[in-house]
Amino acid sequence: MKIKIYKRHILFSIAYVVTLMTLLLYQINELPMAETLRKVKFPYVFFVFILVLFNARVKRGTKAAMLVIMLYLVHTLLFGSVFVNDIAAFEINENAFQMRWFLLFVLVTFLYVSQNNFFKGFITLSFFTCGLQLIIAMAKHRGDIVNPIWGLVHAFTATFRNRNEFGFTHAGYTANAAFLVLSLSLFFFEIYRKTDEIKKPWFWISFLTIDGVAGIELMSAAERSGIISTFIVFFIYAVFVFFRIRIEKKTLWFGIFMAILVVVVLVATGVFADIWGKSNRDLNITVNYPLFKAYGSPWTGLGFIENAAFQSDRSVFPMATSSLDMYFVYIYFATGLIGSIMIGLALLIILIKLLVNKKTDMNILALGFYLAMLFFAFWQCNLFTHRYISSYVISTIFLCTMSNDCCMGDIECTNTESMG
Repeated sequence: MKIKIYKRHILFSIAYVVTLMTLLLYQINELPMAETLRKVKFPYVFFVFILVLFNARVKRGTKAAMLVIMLYLVHTLLFGSVFVNDIAAFEINENAFQMRWFLLFVLVTFLYVSQNNFFKGFITLSFFTCGLQLIIAMAKHRGDIVNPIWGLVHAFTATFRNRNEFGFTHAGYTANAAFLVLSLSLFFFEIYRKTDEIKKPWFWISFLTIDGVAGIELMSAAERSGIISTFIVFFIYAVFVFFRIRIEKKTLWFGIFMAILVVVVLVATGVFADIWGKSNRDLNITVNYPLFKAYGSPWTGLGFIENAAFQSDRSVFPMATSSLDMYFVYIYFATGLIGSIMIGLALLIILIKLLVNKKTDMNILALGFYLAMLFFAFWQCNLFTHRYISSYVISTIFLCTMSNDCCMGDIECTNTESMG
């Protein structure tokens, strides 16, 4: 039995949109049966795996991407089943269970997209599904809308920020969803930029509407790291893709020099210290480090629990705790030096592949997106995690863009499969 290509795409699209929309609904605060919604990814994984089996071919250029997934899977199995801190055993088991299914979700989605050159369809589905959710959220919570300019100024100047959530469980989820949609809009625009579709009204109406809603929600959430991360993506896209500035050694070194100069100026003028102080990120270390020393191991950490469990469930550990918002600090505190090396290696592989791959417009955009996510993850635990819906989409994009043989929607490789 062989499913025709267009039918397979229809089946995948329905499964993906329903699953993604349901996972987005899971992060809505007032929604009943939220925990039940998380289980929607179970049938999705089995269904898409069957679709992948019908094609039954793994492209040669996906080895590095598969290695990244395997590192994360081994990391989850190792710290979810072997190095288990008895104090937090229940929390560890639950987190490891959710992480395994998250990684399987990303794996089967990546395999389907890469096998069938469905990147264009994947981006389009993700952009409209997540964008629709933001539109619904804004329509239901119109009182959370603020002037974007005021929101931007307020986010970086106010001692106490007024953070609007638009129904999400936390303003951080709102900012992550908005950041995802705004970044997806660049992929969406780049994919269609060289086609006749860009001349049609539906493209610009949908593009500008969704981007406008996402931008307002991002500013209204007053999430500084989300705003800066979005700026990084748009800046890199504008400089190296839209304005076509060639990437040469001189340009690269100049960019590195300017980035270092900006950091030095921010530190020297006290701006960074001011932002750091207002963010309360020092609590990630000052409060949790004594706990780490008392109950953890420098090699295997405290235990692979959710980062939010450090704060939300204070009965886990017999000492004071604070939320572990910083991804890199969280990985070290939760899984120690061994876990940090494994995750660091996976992230380094992605970076190297994005740097050495052919510098198409889409690859440059993906590199900017990845650098922005690394910055974002310094402040939030939103990279390769089941807790943020953005991670389900972002992780798949990174795996696809680091794969040499994956059609990125370019005209020269576009066919009936990649069109979706």
